[in-house]
Amino acid sequence: STTKQANYIFDTEGNYTVSLEVKDSDGHISSASKDLVVSANVIVDYVLVSGGSYEMGCNGNQIGECEEAENPSHTVNISTFKIAKYETTNEEFAIFLNSVGCSEDGYLNGQKYIHINSDSCQVKYDGSEFYALDGKEQRAAIFITYYGAKAFCEWVGGRLPTEAEWEYAARGGQLSNGYLYS
Repeated sequence: STTKQANYIFDTEGNYTVSLEVKDSDGHISSASKDLVVSANVIVDYVLVSGGSYEMGCNGNQIGECEEAENPSHTVNISTFKIAKYETTNEEFAIFLNSVGCSEDGYLNGQKYIHINSDSCQVKYDGSEFYALDGKEQRAAIFITYYGAKAFCEWVGGRLPTEAEWEYAARGGQLSNGYLYS
């Protein structure tokens, strides 16, 4: 495109690498690429987290806030991995539930995917399909079970991060300045 804003609508599910090249009037070129997964109107934007080492578990700055399972802290080596840039939204999770044929009680093949009957759950079933509550569509999906999270990740062509990967990413990976949180 030669316009200042380029748009593209994917009509086929799959894994894509999207590239953008920009050239200014002096002929200077800059480019960037992103890996995307397109699945039934759900697009997951991944970021690459460079591997490294960190102290997993409770650290000295968290005295009194630590759970027994977080001790003792220990060094963990992490390989480079991809993780979703954004949390899964209620709208995306509802699309997933409808796409895979989840039952109205939140179960599929004997596994509970969502605690649909919780008053605080922001995804509901209207008798024919799942939907996100008005005004809650773009909020992070909550009351999702391990099985639902795992199935969603596989549905979009990914996987759940390990506990160590998640903690490493949440702490900022190699870019961490030693903060408690990223």
